Amino acid sequence: MSMTNVCPSSVTSAASVPTTYIGGSDADPTFPSTVGAYTPPTNNPTFTVSAGNGSDTQVTKTAHLFNVLDTFVVTAVSGRYTPPTSGYWASTQSQSLATLNQIQPIYTSFTTTNVPGQTYLIINPSAALKNTITGNTADATNSVSYDLLYSLQYEFCFWVKVYSVLLGDYVTVNNRPTTQTGFTPTNKTEIQRNIVNLLNAVNLRLSDLTEISNYVAQQQSASLATMNTNVNKFLSDIQANTARLDANSQELSDSDANSNLRKRMLEFSEEKNGYANQLLTLYGAANFIALGLLFYIYRS
Repeated sequence: MSMTNVCPSSVTSAASVPTTYIGGSDADPTFPSTVGAYTPPTNNPTFTVSAGNGSDTQVTKTAHLFNVLDTFVVTAVSGRYTPPTSGYWASTQSQSLATLNQIQPIYTSFTTTNVPGQTYLIINPSAALKNTITGNTADATNSVSYDLLYSLQYEFCFWVKVYSVLLGDYVTVNNRPTTQTGFTPTNKTEIQRNIVNLLNAVNLRLSDLTEISNYVAQQQSASLATMNTNVNKFLSDIQANTARLDANSQELSDSDANSNLRKRMLEFSEEKNGYANQLLTLYGAANFIALGLLFYIYRS
């Protein structure tokens, strides 16, 4: 379930997500909501672009981050990331934005809405594009603002971190022994159910961010070719995660989600043991060669 790393070094933690989901009592644990959990960091990233007018001068601009999913997607599809209060996540809850006929309206909303706190559009709908894309003003010299691209990147990184936290918590709960009172088998099953549903919710967020990025790239292919290398690499990397996210969604929304997760845990342990055995064999061979050399030197 690992993913291609597209996260900037400054995105290192999911501050609003606790390291454990076993809050409260063993019988009644507390689970934080995944809705509205993301808050854009205050250290907005900067990027450099050409000053324009035929000049080779490079100028530094600031990308103003904003929440993409809870500002636009949740408005289009109410309750999209809300886990069920009973039972398991249904596969119909993970339908793509395109299947729900919402991807085009969301894209259109980018072309009619200013970057929060700024006076220019998130995406300039003008067809008259020039080679320089700055995101500085909404005119014919730019198309997709860097604000949107960096916001997609940072939000994606946040939810990857949350996903990792959830997987770690699942392993912790799965390995925790039950008792007749307190942490009973029933409590354990309910906690696992909650974590699996939260994993589905986060997986859907990652899928939506990937789908939005792909759609923006398709709609703006001519202008995206002129963007800086780092942004292009981000778009390429995040698109590479689509198939893996779809596969994870299928596994997590299956009735055997717990069995699938335990199987993955076993496979991971077997892989680690295999690597350890290979290293032991390598070290053994190295030691044997070293002893042979010492014996040769001694005889010489």
